Amino acid sequence: MFRAAYDAREGRWVMQVDRENAHYEANVANWLGQHAGEYVVIKDDSVLGFYGTEDDALAAGASTYGTEPFLVRKVGEPPQRMDAPALALGILRVAHS
Repeated sequence: MFRAAYDAREGRWVMQVDRENAHYEANVANWLGQHAGEYVVIKDDSVLGFYGTEDDALAAGASTYGTEPFLVRKVGEPPQRMDAPALALGILRVAHS
């Protein structure tokens, strides 16, 4: 499920993944020295940890957060682009929290 929250500072709804990506971008320069090439797990504004493989990162995130969404990114690499046509077409809806 996609989640969004209203950000009063920005005056708009913000997708959870946008907030997690912003946290990544704000901190990646600090992580590059120790964690380049590792996978980071982020939920909201918190880092769960850094992992050597994507599978390990996904397993840790799933073990900790269950079915709640979280972000996994490889430190130092651009994000993978994912399209959600069902969301764009209104077939899926965003849950507001």
